Amino acid sequence: MSFHRMAKQFTSTININRALMRRDEMMIVTIGYQDYALPTKDAITLLELLSKAERYEDRYVSKDSKENTTGEAYHTFHVYENDTVFNAKVIPNEKYRMAKLAGKPERS
Repeated sequence: MSFHRMAKQFTSTININRALMRRDEMMIVTIGYQDYALPTKDAITLLELLSKAERYEDRYVSKDSKENTTGEAYHTFHVYENDTVFNAKVIPNEKYRMAKLAGKPERS
């Protein structure tokens, strides 16, 4: 890719980000199966941080587990590449305010 084209792409990304940050809208960030509402600027910051994060997992192996060969319960600890799906979408402020008024849904 030529330097000019790369610079143009980079400039376009910056302009898109600036436009998003000026908008009076919220973003919905989806991490795994949960959605979070944030101001656009904060959502972009969160997504940038998440893209750098590694996953950490502490697994408990019970003494009755098939994979346990020691006869004692123990923990294993793991750090690995972040494969969690996360994305974001912009929602208009009117929709955000309507959802905010509705509050937490009742579960039946």
